[in-house]
Amino acid sequence: MAEASNRNAVVTGAAGGMGRAIAKALVESGRRVVLADRDPASLREFAAEMGDKTFPIELDITDAKAVDRLPDLIPDTFKPIDILVKCRPRHRRPDALRCRRGGRLVRDHPDQFDRPDAGDSQPPA
Repeated sequence: MAEASNRNAVVTGAAGGMGRAIAKALVESGRRVVLADRDPASLREFAAEMGDKTFPIELDITDAKAVDRLPDLIPDTFKPIDILVKCRPRHRRPDALRCRRGGRLVRDHPDQFDRPDAGDSQPPA
């Protein structure tokens, strides 16, 4: 198992609430964390507070094209992704990100979100 300081995470909804608390705990445990959120001002403020172990990316999880671009926006020093934390308000459509073996981020097909059981409870493919 990799040392905590060698592990990388992506946290969506990282600028507020539960996402912010989880991202802060990950940084404090020695991990490098990509902070993704749709609120650019809060995101920049939080990233500045957390320091160089974070990398902020403005991201609206309801924008499929933006989610598709996310892996390309992550710097090599924050790869591979070992941990993916998806925080979102319950009223918003779930983001379609999954973390596969080897730290590769993938986006699920949007049709799966039409099912009543879709969401974070499904195991990664």
